Amino acid sequence: MYTLRHWNYSKSVFKNLQNRYAILYLTCSIMMLSTGGRLYFMTTVISLIVFYGVYLQKLTIKKMAIVAIMGLTFAGMIGIVRQAQSESGDVWLAIGANIILEPALTSISSMTFIQSNDLPILADVKYPLSLFINLLPSFLFRDLRNEISVDLETEYDIESPLGALSSFVSWIGYFGILGSLAGLFIFGFLLSILKNRTDSTSHVIYGMLCGATMFTFFRDQFNISLIKIMIQDSVLAPLFIFIIIKCTNKIFGYKR
Repeated sequence: MYTLRHWNYSKSVFKNLQNRYAILYLTCSIMMLSTGGRLYFMTTVISLIVFYGVYLQKLTIKKMAIVAIMGLTFAGMIGIVRQAQSESGDVWLAIGANIILEPALTSISSMTFIQSNDLPILADVKYPLSLFINLLPSFLFRDLRNEISVDLETEYDIESPLGALSSFVSWIGYFGILGSLAGLFIFGFLLSILKNRTDSTSHVIYGMLCGATMFTFFRDQFNISLIKIMIQDSVLAPLFIFIIIKCTNKIFGYKR
């Protein structure tokens, strides 16, 4: 996304793909898909679509519908390949079932969480603290991280088939009802600020955060989705790259 916005800006999708950075992305994507990381691959695709549609060229409803259908079909195909369902009689039925099962299985954690637990108005401070402590280097703060570490699946009575944990459970479990409302408001407010800024770094961060909200944010525990993917990979990593670019430009005298 940096190359699209900062160096190789073009309103043509195909021209943007004709550079060494896009080839590197496609290579990494193939490697990711080969290991079964379809949701993380789709996260990057959504990030690029948001970035392209918001900052480069506005997408029409028709284009978005076509992209959505192609994306869901592709994700379903990868799913049946992973689960060895491609030999079943009806491939399209298998694709549809695979797509539907993802949110259906994730919602089970929400239902069992509501049914078997008292929802806290405000969570104990150790719960959000156990999240953000993951941003600290483990080799320096290993004992501290182990001391205040919290696992929602052991703290609460939750059933999460195949490891999928609804974001509702994560929000309420880590922040409580009022804390979740405040967190959602702050998150939406920060996204609106990022969207309206004019610098390329904010555009990259906005696109990556939007991509993360589509998949991992709704099915992974917050220590993975919120901390690792959204804050660490989608905010801190682009800022780090931006600092490197600025330092490189200053050292070698580049004007952009």
